Amino acid sequence: EVQVNSDLLGFDSFLQDISVSDSWSSMILPETRTLKQALNTTNKLAGRVDQFKAHDVAEAVIIKVTEVLGKADIQLEEYTSFVDSMAAPEVTITGAMGGVQLSGRGIRQRYGDDDRGDDGPQDEGDEGSGSMMSRFISDV
Repeated sequence: EVQVNSDLLGFDSFLQDISVSDSWSSMILPETRTLKQALNTTNKLAGRVDQFKAHDVAEAVIIKVTEVLGKADIQLEEYTSFVDSMAAPEVTITGAMGGVQLSGRGIRQRYGDDDRGDDGPQDEGDEGSGSMMSRFISDV
């Protein structure tokens, strides 16, 4: 049985996942009740709406909604960066700027494989023949 971490967000359902974890459906219930009380004019001596209470409720709702939108925006930015990094790789395998060579890397050249077409070691009198190490040993 596969265990799923409940803290993980789905790529295409992250808004729903955040809404469930943060209880968006009941987030502004206290403000809704307070606003109903502020708008209720019955049983009030002046018969007016409590505009100060309604204003305070509206500001509280704005703060909560701004927090929710900020959290969603941060998560969307994360997913956008994932998509960008997967869509455009930093280096191509065979790029024009000297990408990775697909064959022959790390393999030593053997006699006869160089451009001159030699089939064996050069004459000892030839100064440019052999590797640096063999020329050093022959000079010492």
